[in-house]
Amino acid sequence: MSVLITILLAVIITQAFRIRRLKKEIIKRDTADEFSRQWYWIEDKNNKQRQPLKKRKSLLSFLRSFL
Repeated sequence: MSVLITILLAVIITQAFRIRRLKKEIIKRDTADEFSRQWYWIEDKNNKQRQPLKKRKSLLSFLRSFL
């Protein structure tokens, strides 16, 4: 009986460490996502409002600018 209790405790401890490691990975990923989100937004000097960075123009709009 004591062998079963020992095995059960080992499994519980192993799972606890696995959950702890996964929590750390999730926190790191959320922090990285937030950091990249902050860099996506820039402050417009004239309006002092946060606006997204300008995306690349499509080829069609690029060609229309020459017409």
